[in-house]
Amino acid sequence: MDPTRRKRTLQTLSTIVFWSTQILAHITGIVLLVATGVWVSKYFGGFNWGQSPGTFSYHAFFGILGLVVVCGEAILFIEVPKRLSLSVIVQKAVHATIHTCALIFTIVSLSAAILNKNIINYSHLYSLHSWLGLMVIIVFFLQYVVACVIYGVARRVGDWLTDLYQNTHAYIGLFTFALAVATCLTGFMEKVAAEIDNYWNLPPEAVLANICCILLVIFSACVAYCASRPTTPSAEATTTYVEEHTADSMDKDTNEKQEGEV
Repeated sequence: MDPTRRKRTLQTLSTIVFWSTQILAHITGIVLLVATGVWVSKYFGGFNWGQSPGTFSYHAFFGILGLVVVCGEAILFIEVPKRLSLSVIVQKAVHATIHTCALIFTIVSLSAAILNKNIINYSHLYSLHSWLGLMVIIVFFLQYVVACVIYGVARRVGDWLTDLYQNTHAYIGLFTFALAVATCLTGFMEKVAAEIDNYWNLPPEAVLANICCILLVIFSACVAYCASRPTTPSAEATTTYVEEHTADSMDKDTNEKQEGEV
């Protein structure tokens, strides 16, 4: 195959996989929210603020909405402007707005968790889920504040500050997202183990909880893939690939020519 055609083929395949993964992530996120809403509404008293277990429903639903789905959407959006030729200012503004929504949803989830524990007179911060949740909230809040300060100040002091912070910002964002997914998984299992006596017989509420956990894993896998791969192959990677295969083709032609002469 012609090197130029091979390069275009690689870029086309990469683009198809990227956008397909984006679509799968969006669909999975929506299904996850619906499944979680059904789970808390049908088996844990629905959304009833100030009552138990109704207050727990706010904690579970808004925790997944804010720290997983909305944060995941913010990460998914990072590569989209490069494909749609949006300006950097628009990209940063939309990214920050999405994270602001995630912060609001997270505050609702945290408030509901504290209130629910007070209503049922349970101790705070005794489980692995609560410890991980506290870590997520602290890291997420610090990341939000530092990013606002740096990207807000960067316009006055120069782009070198954002260039210096960019890789750290991306790593902490992915770490926070992964930690949030782990927190939600442990939260599901903690609630199931505490509330469902015959969990080993897989009653409907246990099945739905397991489905929610699987959807969490699929959604996080899609986000991780899109975050780790650009929309199209990098120029360096594509050039290396084309050069290697061009060299292989030339060597093959030379060998065949030599064999023909013999």
